Amino acid sequence: MKLRKQLFEESLMRKLSLETVANVVVILVAVLVAGLLIRNNFFHTSSGADDNPVGRTIKLDGVNTGAAKYTVLLALSTKCHFCNESVPFYQQLAALRRAPDSKFQTVGVFREPTDAAREYLTDKGLELDTVVSRSLGDVGVRGTPTLLLVDGEGKVVQAWIGALNEAKQKEVLAKISGN
Repeated sequence: MKLRKQLFEESLMRKLSLETVANVVVILVAVLVAGLLIRNNFFHTSSGADDNPVGRTIKLDGVNTGAAKYTVLLALSTKCHFCNESVPFYQQLAALRRAPDSKFQTVGVFREPTDAAREYLTDKGLELDTVVSRSLGDVGVRGTPTLLLVDGEGKVVQAWIGALNEAKQKEVLAKISGN
């Protein structure tokens, strides 16, 4: 009887210690994941210079940046809340593009397949000159929406990141219209 009780106690201790180790591991993993989420969402951890696409040359298959004085490149996503909020401004850009004296072309760069991107644009009433499906890294940006002003040689001359307030929208319009 004593042996049985001793074996039971040893088994219980091993089980408890295994449960304790498992609980500690779960807590450590949860703390690590929470720390990463906080760091990535609330603290800017990049070097800074690498995030700025100004001065970079962009070359995309199917996009001829020399076709106009400027190319307004819109890095968008069909799932981006801020892209959806910015649609009225993009519609304004598209209307300016259709003006006879327009000196720029519009290019939409989407992470999603081109068909999904075109459907998104159609649903939003947006008509862009070119739509391509590429990694955002291919155009030197990290997130959407990002608007790049590219010169005739493919060099990024200005960048606007995120949903633009009215002052930034006016800045974009002045830049592309030459004012």
